[in-house]
Amino acid sequence: MGALARVLERHGVDLTEADVASAFDAALSGIPQAAPLTDAEVRFLGKHGGATAAAATARWDPEREHRERGLAAARDAQRLLTGSLSVREAALMVGLDRSSVQKRVASRRVYAFQMPERRQWRIPRWQILGVRLLPGIGTVIPAIPTSLPPLSVEAFMLTAQEELEDRSPVEFLAAAGSPQRVADLAAELDEW
Repeated sequence: MGALARVLERHGVDLTEADVASAFDAALSGIPQAAPLTDAEVRFLGKHGGATAAAATARWDPEREHRERGLAAARDAQRLLTGSLSVREAALMVGLDRSSVQKRVASRRVYAFQMPERRQWRIPRWQILGVRLLPGIGTVIPAIPTSLPPLSVEAFMLTAQEELEDRSPVEFLAAAGSPQRVADLAAELDEW
């Protein structure tokens, strides 16, 4: 058993080393290489970008930029993994059997994303309120465009919205707010 497997087991995380490696690989694969600026680009930015741009171009290092982008992608992958549950874990938490949770995922009444290689479903924790599913979540999830990446869905669900009395969709639903109001906002996400 490798070090990562021991850490996952110690913390009771229902993932394998391959799951974690796959998630990090997918996250890191999306990082473009930071190309060095040409001398002409540096001169242009120094002349037209003001003092801030001149100072930034003087400090800019493409290797450091790529490393920082890699760390940000790794943090995002870690946040997705630690902020989500397997179907089995979610079922146990809300008192349903696995097949009931899987049916809700398949019918888009529960939001889930798949791990890159094994295609294992992960269910974000934000849609579980204590020991039950967030009220109205089954109305909201079908309205969320399927093209949105999991972190964008999470950001929407956890960010205060003026249209929801300055509460996040999760807070609004937890306070018995109208699921249709949240669904209407969610449906507009692909228009951004």
